[in-house]
Amino acid sequence: MITADNIGYKIRNNIILENVSAQIENGKITAIIGPNGAGKTTLLKCLTGAYHPNAGVIKLDDKPLTHYSLDILSRKRAVLSQSNPINFPFTTLEIVMMGRNPYVKNNTAANDMEVALAALESVDALHLKERIFPTLSGGEQQRVQLARVLAQLWEQETAYLFLDEPTSALDLKHQHQFLSLVCQLAQEKQFAVSIIMHDLALAMRYTDHVLLLKNGKLFAAGLPLEVIHAKNIENVFEVPADFVFANRNEKPTQKQYL
Repeated sequence: MITADNIGYKIRNNIILENVSAQIENGKITAIIGPNGAGKTTLLKCLTGAYHPNAGVIKLDDKPLTHYSLDILSRKRAVLSQSNPINFPFTTLEIVMMGRNPYVKNNTAANDMEVALAALESVDALHLKERIFPTLSGGEQQRVQLARVLAQLWEQETAYLFLDEPTSALDLKHQHQFLSLVCQLAQEKQFAVSIIMHDLALAMRYTDHVLLLKNGKLFAAGLPLEVIHAKNIENVFEVPADFVFANRNEKPTQKQYL
């Protein structure tokens, strides 16, 4: 489990996070939601160890995150960032094999190749293995990057998976396929999954716990039904709740947006 205790993060005098406490439990998927600029990505980066909070403490398995070496962390957690620009002509398979870098001293090349191919198959991208990565569509690249982080944690149990808007470039089929796979990893391997999401319907359907941020503070936390409701949507996102829970036969008028 990862615990964040009253963490804060600021750049000069600009407060990005303030007094945020949370628990990311093994076997569960935790959604981090909120409007743009709420601090979602900063919180995720603090939880991964990429950012060091100015206040508070983050612990992984009851041990301060700062006490882990990068080598050990690379085998305990994997991160799929929102943007992964790669312009070099690597093949898809080479990209996924990068996820095996933490194990180069301990595994054979054949074993790493077997894991990489299995990871590609799990995200419905095995047929892309010889394609040059920059030539893939945005959705295909997203699936390949997911295969890379899965390859990084393939043999691990109770590992930590951090995902920053992973479904943003995926079509409807692959959104649900992706999130179903994440649920399977949480249940079968007891992964603790943290995922930044903008689609509240997907958060309601696939996640176990929700952290709702507003202006760098934790506005609400709990089960999806306890957090994602009309009052919170109106208070945090500043739009009428019926934009989310609207009758599908009705179209919003321009006046409703003003």
